[in-house]
Amino acid sequence: MLTATSGLLLFASWVVHAASEVPERFPPGPWLTDVRIQGPEADWPGLIPRDPDLPDLRPKDSRDSVIAGRQCAYAARSALSHPLPEWWQSVPLVRPFLPVPSADATRLEEDATALRMWFMSHGFLDCTVSLELSPDDSAWGRWLERRAPGQTRRATYVVSTGERWSVSAVDIDGLQMVDPPLRRQLREAVEVTTGAYDGEARARTEAVFRTVLSSSGFPFPNVTSVLVPDAERGSLSVLFHIAPGQRGDFGEVAVAGLTALDRERVRAKLAPKVTPGERWDSTRLDDLDAALDGIPSFAKVEVVPGEMDEDGRVPVQVSVTEAELGGWAPRAEFSSDPTFYAAEVGASYRHNAVGRQLATFESRTLVGYRVFPVNFVPDAFWGNHGPTARQLLTSDVYVRPVTGLSFSLEGRGELEAVRAANLVTISTMGGLRVRPLAGLELGLMPELAHWRSFAWTGQEELWSRWFVEPGAPSLPPMSGLHRPAFRPSARGAMVHLKLNWKRIDQPILPTKGSLLSIDLVPFGAADGDVFLRAEMSAVSFISLGTPRLVLVPRVEGGVLRYRDPMAPAVAQLRFQMGGGASLRGWGVHQANPPGWDGGPSDFRIGGNVSALGSLELRWALWPRLHLFGFGDVGRTWESLVDRVDPISGAVEPGADLATLLPSTGAGVALPTPLGRAALSAAVRLREETELLHPPPMATVHLTLVPKL
Repeated sequence: MLTATSGLLLFASWVVHAASEVPERFPPGPWLTDVRIQGPEADWPGLIPRDPDLPDLRPKDSRDSVIAGRQCAYAARSALSHPLPEWWQSVPLVRPFLPVPSADATRLEEDATALRMWFMSHGFLDCTVSLELSPDDSAWGRWLERRAPGQTRRATYVVSTGERWSVSAVDIDGLQMVDPPLRRQLREAVEVTTGAYDGEARARTEAVFRTVLSSSGFPFPNVTSVLVPDAERGSLSVLFHIAPGQRGDFGEVAVAGLTALDRERVRAKLAPKVTPGERWDSTRLDDLDAALDGIPSFAKVEVVPGEMDEDGRVPVQVSVTEAELGGWAPRAEFSSDPTFYAAEVGASYRHNAVGRQLATFESRTLVGYRVFPVNFVPDAFWGNHGPTARQLLTSDVYVRPVTGLSFSLEGRGELEAVRAANLVTISTMGGLRVRPLAGLELGLMPELAHWRSFAWTGQEELWSRWFVEPGAPSLPPMSGLHRPAFRPSARGAMVHLKLNWKRIDQPILPTKGSLLSIDLVPFGAADGDVFLRAEMSAVSFISLGTPRLVLVPRVEGGVLRYRDPMAPAVAQLRFQMGGGASLRGWGVHQANPPGWDGGPSDFRIGGNVSALGSLELRWALWPRLHLFGFGDVGRTWESLVDRVDPISGAVEPGADLATLLPSTGAGVALPTPLGRAALSAAVRLREETELLHPPPMATVHLTLVPKL
């Protein structure tokens, strides 16, 4: 009995102690832990992210649509002032690790009034909103209640919208303040009609009014509108009020965000567009904006009117931002198929000296682990696994921002685990980049690199069969196997000619645009062995009548050629293919040149020639869930043409369309904050009869591809 009592006292003291710890992390309770909007025509459960392609308001002919009700409630959340953002509502898993705000009853009641006004402004004049406060019964809410009983509060706004009132009349107040020709333009610009209320037409009319007035000499027009209810008729009138303000003329152009020299260049570029003293016309600002948008090094350009002076002149203020805002961002990559498992996590940091013509700096760090499982047979090697690490440092110093010319410096370090070996790359690259067009970047970048290959203790037996020290003369390919010998270390130098073209509408799952990347190394040397290398990738996104149906053709290719064909290969320079990100249906790095046996003891690393063609058709079942079907074909080869080994006399097959590896399949893709997550199932359309140990004909790939 004494023991049980002591145990209960200890447990009670622990509960009190645990409950007393929570207020130290959080503000004084009760706490606001969840906010929801509930109603038959507006329902936001606080868990499902918004679908941006769906309408914001309930369609007039679909009163019982759950999706439309959710969209209506989500749009109405903009009227609330509570401190719980969307990501808090949408991702419950983050809540236990973050502090929560206090539940302010007065503020919540004010939000209920603001929510009601929001619905009324959209034509629901009979709308009522009531606030219900209750304990949070979610999984996290129950967890918190156990540690601090009675401290959680879920705020539920119960909305009854009622019927939307119809429009009986449209009127414009303030027309007497403008000339008759301008009055006619304003009347013709009205898009609101009698009948069903259309909030979007009301907003468009206000915008057109501002454009018409500001294009007619009024730099600062004030346009508002109100809904005037008629309770007897059960309808409403839309009353637009215009206050054009004082007429003005153009003043001087003021440029902010650049050095004195570049400010003068921008002014000279804009001088033909605007003449100080002429009548104000806001459409001329679009000409200035278009002239500056053609400067590719400017990430953002704002052209706005300044304050009017005593003479009625309005200066044009041009603000230039040279680079996107930086900061910390998480990064993650993973992939999986029956022969490969890999995961890498890390972070990136970007710092920009915005608007000062200085530099941008970016650091990316990733660490992870790779596993290459193989069947355990007598001649197999078990233990193909190892850590991976990547570190990238880049910096751009804008030498001539107006012309898009910058000096770039890049440092890179990589540790990559492959079959029977681990590859280390350390390189530094610096040179000039120029951006003649928006989205187009050209670069001349010399590079110095050190490549090294090594084996962990369990890999040494197989590693010694594949990696050889270069001799004098150079060692031939392995006798009887007709496969390349890799050198364990090398120092090299290269000259890169780069072209990058990027014009897409969104970084994850684009619906239109294209990507093109070309990296040409006309001269390179690895320990004195001269080589040339070229790599190309092109992707296009074509909407087929709707952004939800997108055709994605892709072409990739590469070639690496040494002047001395007997020179031992540098594994890091070769092309690898296979996996969910390239040739689906084949395991990662398994689409090797013809002649490999496919067994667990064949550890070749890519080929000197690669080609890939892919056609993908993507359908957005929901904006956040995409289905796709695809067909892939590709391979790597040792050389472009057939080559005879001078020692063994064996024929080493070159690139041949007959040896391509085709596959087809389907999958689902989901955009995430870190990139595109895709699950695909692929089937090989041709079986490799030369393989002693062929892989499965069907393969499932799971990948997370970073943002484009």
